[in-house]
Amino acid sequence: NNTKTKKEKSKMQSSLIDPKRFSKILNVIQQIHATNSAISVNVAGGGSHSISWLLSVPGASNTMISGNSPYCRHATRSLVNNNGISDFVTPAVAKELALASYKQVCDSEFKTQNYNLSRIGQEKWVGVGVTAALMSKSVKKGPHRCFATVMTDNEVKSWAFELEKGSRSRLEEEFMISEFVIKILADQFGIDSTGLMQDSLLEGDRITPLEEPSCPLTEVINGDLDSVLVLGDRFIRQPKLESTVTLAGSFNPLHQGHINLLRRSVEKAGLQSGILELTLNNPDKG
Repeated sequence: NNTKTKKEKSKMQSSLIDPKRFSKILNVIQQIHATNSAISVNVAGGGSHSISWLLSVPGASNTMISGNSPYCRHATRSLVNNNGISDFVTPAVAKELALASYKQVCDSEFKTQNYNLSRIGQEKWVGVGVTAALMSKSVKKGPHRCFATVMTDNEVKSWAFELEKGSRSRLEEEFMISEFVIKILADQFGIDSTGLMQDSLLEGDRITPLEEPSCPLTEVINGDLDSVLVLGDRFIRQPKLESTVTLAGSFNPLHQGHINLLRRSVEKAGLQSGILELTLNNPDKG
């Protein structure tokens, strides 16, 4: 049984940063940094230790693009698509923060390769978004919880994590959310994370996976994404492409004339890459 009883809570809180527990976290992070990946993390309201842990382990420069912790509402609004939001701790906000993280990775990698799309390899791009409401000076009427999303090229995974209310200090809640972030990030790479959170979950804690669309193209059709760049077997969400030639059309069917026209346009512009743009609705036909 991995949950703690009330008799064990005080003992757990008195050893917040248990050396064995922390060693497990650092070991998992070392394995994350050994992957062929680029990672960006946005956490709002809780989970900020995850960023400092990721950056403090040698090898962070191999994987980490950025770590950001917007705390006030204005800072969070600057990263989400809906500036009129009033409830900041929702699955939708976590997903928006993950998308903002993913786009930070995307923009950085495109600039690194000088927008030459042929140089984009098989490196895994990962954006993480977390929004949380934890213990504070004033007693919260609602639950202490977080929503988290991990976004890659081809999938989105989200969770709700509700903490047993009134059983932890603020620092312990922060630690738990941060450990959870490392765990779900490790799971994306198939890294064994069973040792994380194993001895620190309480009886009232609840971790619930949330359903997400199975394909980025579905997200475009549903209006959740503005665009997707299909690059081989990769689906890159809402790419910010500069110095790239765009040829729009229906391409039904795509033929060699389209390819030759795009290649000639790229050469004429003196650029590195070109893309074919296919819209859901033809703007010239209403």
